[in-house]
Amino acid sequence: MSAPVPGTPPRSGETVASLPGWAQKLIGDLRSESAGHRQSAADLKAERDALRTEANERAASAALAGLSDVLTDPSDLTRFVDSASLLGDDGKPDPGKYLEAAQTLVSERPHLGPRVASAGGAPLGGVGPYQPARSDGVEADVASGRSAFVDLFQSSE
Repeated sequence: MSAPVPGTPPRSGETVASLPGWAQKLIGDLRSESAGHRQSAADLKAERDALRTEANERAASAALAGLSDVLTDPSDLTRFVDSASLLGDDGKPDPGKYLEAAQTLVSERPHLGPRVASAGGAPLGGVGPYQPARSDGVEADVASGRSAFVDLFQSSE
């Protein structure tokens, strides 16, 4: 059997086992090397994808953090808006699209926006927390118009 000429197709019925030992060893070594390269490439792709995901999550978190003036809870944006619509042309989170989507969401659902304080300082829609009046003594109570109440207690002693 003559040695195969490089660049010529193999003869029909010819297998690796039918080749000379040196050719079988060379083919085995090349296949092993190729398998190692394929595994390295797969590992690097997985690492790249993990790093890309981490970078996108950081960018998304930063974009959400910048929405605290527009939304009471910036994470509401991810509950009501498709995250794919918040990505730029490069596939990364786009802070401009986040802001635009947050403003649209607040216009559609005003209760998700920040609470606005009234002129008295209490939030709209309710009163502030109860704060009982403090008494600094009998003289202060009498001066504030509570003299009848004070007299009632002073006469019982």
